Amino acid sequence: MTDLNKLINFSPPVWPGKEDLTPQPGDLTKFMANGYDCDEDFFGEQKNNPFTRMPSAEDVGGAICFKSSVYRKDKKAFMTFMEALGMWNNKQFAAFKEERSNYSHTCAKQMRLVSNFALQYAFKIIEEKEYKSFPEQRITMAEAFWSFLQEETRGCDFPKNISPGQAIITVIPPSIGIMVENSYYGIFRIWSRWPEIPQ
Repeated sequence: MTDLNKLINFSPPVWPGKEDLTPQPGDLTKFMANGYDCDEDFFGEQKNNPFTRMPSAEDVGGAICFKSSVYRKDKKAFMTFMEALGMWNNKQFAAFKEERSNYSHTCAKQMRLVSNFALQYAFKIIEEKEYKSFPEQRITMAEAFWSFLQEETRGCDFPKNISPGQAIITVIPPSIGIMVENSYYGIFRIWSRWPEIPQ
């Protein structure tokens, strides 16, 4: 299994040279919904009804969570699913990740993908010349999500060819959540949540 760090070039939480700009694309505590400007509020105090603010006939995002028994099944189906949700078939994006292994009530690990289009026009982090020449990742956004899923569920497959009476030791897989944070700008998020083990 290839390590995520070998497939994806991750950016620091605060963009180098743009420390004074807010919000930062690497600030994973904030979300950018479709139909909203990129400002400090995001999903904060919403003055307008989010149902009426959303486009009526477009893929406008949202979050989907899978229970722990649904994992590592079919790459092609997963890629098709992400495309149907509006994920860009793009290699020009910045990636950010965060781990919170000490917080059982939140995600264990999450990854946010931000297109170069969003970096320029939503976050205003890069300029036009940087947008056009933004370096490509080794893999597409959907492949990055699939790689995250594979890494987080590694070692969780049920063993095959079990003999009668043989002891079975398996790793409980995490539940996986995916979010089309903003399909217009190309901002997507995936996270894992590991089940709590009673002490």
